[in-house]
Parts: sequence; structure tokens; C-alpha cells
Amino acid sequence: MIGVTLGDGSLNRKGYNRRIRLQSVDLDFVLEFDRCLSAVLGTRRHTPWFDKKRREIHVGASSVLLHGFLDQPWEHLKPWIHHCRACVSMFLRGFFDSECSVSKTGNLTCFNSDVGILKFVQILLLSFLRIESTGPHLGTRAGTKISNRGRSYIRQSSCYHIYIRTQSLGKFYREVGLTIQRKRVRLETKLRLQST
Repeated sequence: MIGVTLGDGSLNRKGYNRRIRLQSVDLDFVLEFDRCLSAVLGTRRHTPWFDKKRREIHVGASSVLLHGFLDQPWEHLKPWIHHCRACVSMFLRGFFDSECSVSKTGNLTCFNSDVGILKFVQILLLSFLRIESTGPHLGTRAGTKISNRGRSYIRQSSCYHIYIRTQSLGKFYREVGLTIQRKRVRLETKLRLQST
């Protein structure tokens, strides 16, 4: 939940309502987010819905307590992230599911506008899992015009990225993994080619 919230997830407030939500083009990602959300809240699974205009699948739930917990500065959430190796791995999986791209050649890149978060992710990868990465590198500068799925907008803040080193991809696949099948398949293809 923390990893996704720092990425594609959103925290919305409307009046007294506090909503935790994810919108994505990937159904497998949305369903896994809902599984975790339902487990944390102790509720039944929620029904995702499709936004035809944005061409995205949405799921979410209302909870004042969970919203308040996730709405803290990410630095305050470190004790829960560091709790154990499994918590580190699951935090990283949620964050990478939200923020990573796997190219057709199998290169794994993770993006975010907060350099501090990317550096923190790098420390977790190396110190807990011995996964090496490079960066953060400046990608797209603030003020640049961006197109995404047919929509254009001006980037409000600069975007940075880190790369997972090729020799660490196998360990990343085993220790962190990816929920989103289309990304996972590209990574698996890269690892198969490496082993031949």
C-alpha cells in the first residue's frame, strides 16, 4: 500500500470522505492493489470500474484511518517499510509496479519526480537485497510537453530515473518481482536470453 501510494496510487478527500484509490491500465495491478487494500481494511474485495474516457480501471475504498496513515510524509513511514525483509520487498514491488518501465529489450527503469524517494529505494535495494542500480539521472525537465495515451500536458516538475543493473535483474526478479504481467514477461525474456 505504501509503495503504490508513493507511485500511481492516490489519496482523495471530499468533505468527510477519505478515499484510497488506484487507477491503471493494468487489471492485474488493480486487482493486486485491491487484494492488499481489502486485507489491510479487513473487508471484502471491492469492485473495479472502467473509465471509458480515460481508458483506465479504477478501484478504491474509504477509510479515515488508512488515509491518515498513508498521507504522512514518506520519511515517517520508514519504520513500517523497514519492518522486515518481506516488508521491504513488498514496498519495492508496489513502488516498481507503479513507477517502473521495462523496455522491449528488458531494461528496467524506475521513474519519480522526488529524488529523495529514488535514493531511498536504491538504499533499500542495495542494503537489504544486494541489488545494484545507477542514478538518479535527470530525465524530463519541468516545463517539457509530454504525451501519454493520447493526452498532452506540460510536466510540472522534473522527472528522474534509476536503472537496475543488468547483473542484478535476476535477483530483482526473485526478490522483488513485478505484478504487472506485460512488464514481467519482458523481464523474463531478458533473463532467459542472459542465461543462454
